Amino acid sequence: APISPLAAPAGTVSPMETQIVPPPITLPFLYTCPLTTSPSLPSHLQGRLSIELSDRDGWCKAALFDNWYSLLYPENWVLRFVGVEGLNLLFNTPQGEEVFVQLVRFELPLEQADQATYSYEKLSPEPLVGADETTVSRAIQTIGETQVLTLLTRKGEVSINRYFLLLGDGHLLMFEVKVPTVEFNNDETTELLANVEEMVASLRTFR
Repeated sequence: APISPLAAPAGTVSPMETQIVPPPITLPFLYTCPLTTSPSLPSHLQGRLSIELSDRDGWCKAALFDNWYSLLYPENWVLRFVGVEGLNLLFNTPQGEEVFVQLVRFELPLEQADQATYSYEKLSPEPLVGADETTVSRAIQTIGETQVLTLLTRKGEVSINRYFLLLGDGHLLMFEVKVPTVEFNNDETTELLANVEEMVASLRTFR
């Protein structure tokens, strides 16, 4: 075990030693499917999240009651709340890939969704799409029964795939996947993006 710089000389015990050992780092809860197998929800998340097996084999259903939507995702993925307000989701795949789902207020047409910004309290708004990203492709398409703005950009050696859709209540939902550009056309990324599009197609609102 690492030796504290304030530890007593070998062979003696410092009475302060137990007080200077840093506490263990607690990682954010990763919620598995179904939710009954996961850590208990913290009190501030009670009643905000439901995770259960769906009728579709190999897929789970997550319902976010504060955000008024539900979606399906692969059963072997895990998720956690992220963001200052805890309104966003981060999914992790067994291969270490990430799918970020962000909710922001937005009152403009879907065609302008990639101009959306987010902010918290009095902080200056930040764009969802960085000014330093290069657009590769941009199109409105229908995924399932949902109109979606799809955007592919590049930033350095990273390709960023985004899917924007309107929730119909003054909010916008963005799905974001980042992968190294050299891996963008491989089978794993193709499968990942296909799963994300299935998630988008499965999304339902219940306002």
